[in-house]
Amino acid sequence: MEQIGQIVAQLNPSNISTDSIFHVSKGLVTQAIDQASQVDWPNLPRYTAQYVSENPKSILWAAVQAGAFICPGMVTGPLMQAAGFTSAGPAAGSVASWAQRYITPIAGQGIFAHVQSAAMNGYGRTIVNGVARGMVLAPRAAAGAWRYFRG
Repeated sequence: MEQIGQIVAQLNPSNISTDSIFHVSKGLVTQAIDQASQVDWPNLPRYTAQYVSENPKSILWAAVQAGAFICPGMVTGPLMQAAGFTSAGPAAGSVASWAQRYITPIAGQGIFAHVQSAAMNGYGRTIVNGVARGMVLAPRAAAGAWRYFRG
């Protein structure tokens, strides 16, 4: 908890100066150089291949997450299509048409409108892709925070 207080204190705009930015940047570069010097560079390919062969599911899952983050449309597009959100509007007999029937009236900037707009490559596409990216990052961020604060 003390570390969070120190970080927050440093984020106060009145405490930020070019000297402090330079000092922090210099410390980060020094730490990066120290960490890079500890890597066994000649054996790195062998260690990497060994890790991949021992952890194929983790590598596959990380690749799926990276792909979904870089190109969220490869996930959101098929999901919206499966739910019945099409470029021509909700498909007849789909979950989207059922939802539209029971949500009426549809709010102009509501969730349904954003998802339908995303299916039509409209204003909702940015929001839907951002939510997909957040859903990819949230578990990793939570796990990282847990490891950081709990050890």
